[in-house]
Amino acid sequence: MDPTPFHDLPRPDDGQTPWGDDYRAAMGIIDSKLPFVQATLWGFGNAANTPIDVAETYIVPTITTQGASPCGCVEFPGTPRMDYANATPRVGTVVATVTLDPAGNNKVFRVALFRNGTLVESAQGRVRVGSGGDIAQATVHGIVELEEGDELDVRVGNWSDTTDVVVVDLSLTLRA
Repeated sequence: MDPTPFHDLPRPDDGQTPWGDDYRAAMGIIDSKLPFVQATLWGFGNAANTPIDVAETYIVPTITTQGASPCGCVEFPGTPRMDYANATPRVGTVVATVTLDPAGNNKVFRVALFRNGTLVESAQGRVRVGSGGDIAQATVHGIVELEEGDELDVRVGNWSDTTDVVVVDLSLTLRA
């Protein structure tokens, strides 16, 4: 056993330990000293009607959003979308939560995550609204591979008919 007291051990950023710059470079972690990328997109309290023209089709919800990315490697060019702007490819988890205020009774709505305009099959959720005036919330999780320029967004659809839906709140969080 090494008798060196804990407080005398090399500091994490001295290049000698697994947390140092040499280790980061060897592992390809050169874009940030943070061990992860995190970004959140949200739209709360600014509900807007989302027209549904075709049943059983996902569409981009009508809601104004804003975003934050502490690493600066995610951009927010559109509503509601985030773009991965980091040169280092990563695998990450994405969580999307949508609160819906549908018109009508006995409606089935779906929420899904999209990457570059393509449905992430494993990240779809369904919610049924029993009576008018009910508020419904759906949360979906997905694991995605990200490369520079990839776009992530969340979409909604009415699987019952063409009744419009109001997206009350929306959040999309990436951690890679």
